[in-house]
Amino acid sequence: MALFKYAEKLKNSKSTIHKALFYTESSQLESALNRLDKYDENNSIALKCVKKSKESWLKKHILGRIYFRKGNFFLTTKQYDKTLQYYREYKKIGKKEAYDNMIGYFYLYYREDLDSAKVHLLKAVKRGDLQNEKDYYTLSAYANMGEYYRKIQKYNEAEKMYLKALEVDKRTKRTFEYYSKHLYNALRSTYEEKGDKKKAYFYLKKFLATQNKSNISLLSAANQDMDEFILEADKNAQKDRNNVFTLILIGLTISAFLGIYSWSVINLLRQKKIKLKNEAEQLKEKMDNTGEEKSIELAKINDSSFLQVFREAYPGFIEKLLTIDPNLEDSELVFCAMLKLHFSSKEIAGYTSIQHRTVQQKKYRIRKKLNIPQDTDIYLFFDDLY
Repeated sequence: MALFKYAEKLKNSKSTIHKALFYTESSQLESALNRLDKYDENNSIALKCVKKSKESWLKKHILGRIYFRKGNFFLTTKQYDKTLQYYREYKKIGKKEAYDNMIGYFYLYYREDLDSAKVHLLKAVKRGDLQNEKDYYTLSAYANMGEYYRKIQKYNEAEKMYLKALEVDKRTKRTFEYYSKHLYNALRSTYEEKGDKKKAYFYLKKFLATQNKSNISLLSAANQDMDEFILEADKNAQKDRNNVFTLILIGLTISAFLGIYSWSVINLLRQKKIKLKNEAEQLKEKMDNTGEEKSIELAKINDSSFLQVFREAYPGFIEKLLTIDPNLEDSELVFCAMLKLHFSSKEIAGYTSIQHRTVQQKKYRIRKKLNIPQDTDIYLFFDDLY
């Protein structure tokens, strides 16, 4: 209880940076308890506080966390435009591999766009390989890459990625020990799908053995982000050493608590649709632009007036495309407009009554005509174009 008394002091501190740290860490506690409204509310308060503070390493560090978590909140509530907005804010100040991993995860699970997911996840994994990183983002990137290979039934590649994730887990002295049991379970599922019962049973035993381990060890594991905070705070705020130790204790406690819950929360988000009473209102807010809403509806029924309505909703977008390639046909402009609206390959195939493979071929041709590099996400290209 003493820690919570200290936390209350930080909450009422005159220092806006201390308040920001309190609210952003409290938001994670709310997330673990699946109280999403409080989770977003605390992050919003943290964002207001940190913007009032002076420029510093700690301000940048906390801003990165807030943008990351705000993006995750809008992801869970299916407000994908806002999700991408905050992820891009994170990209400006955060780790590149973390950004690519987030975007890759977004396309893998929420858009079911395997091509875009692959582009970003490969970047995240590559940076992890080159830099020999040992943090959560690299661990998560390997795990998500494993999920990608599992989805396309490349089970041997999936196993390699999962094992890389486990290796990071070992090198971090089990800081993310809660993660390993889920990796073993993913490996079990991989080999069940492959039909390799022997390996499936092997990983099942690993999963059960790890599942029965105590999570108490997490309490003694120092979170890497908090370690960095300690070093910086020692250099720049010697007079506030008591506050530093308080923040350390709070950070470790919250990190340990979140470690136990975080993967289960992620899996819950993957497997179940979030039921929100005000879903209709949120969707209405998301599509407050009536022109955009009408464009989306017309695209879904493949209406011939779609392109004209889209032009009105996004004035100048089509003209910019024609500036790059004046020879684009109307059918190609329609295709680009659907990508601009963030329809997945699967959705485009369904709405236009063509095969998924045909959509991929169209994407390839559009990349060539508009000179879009292969390592550039095509959705982000169109977002930046307008």
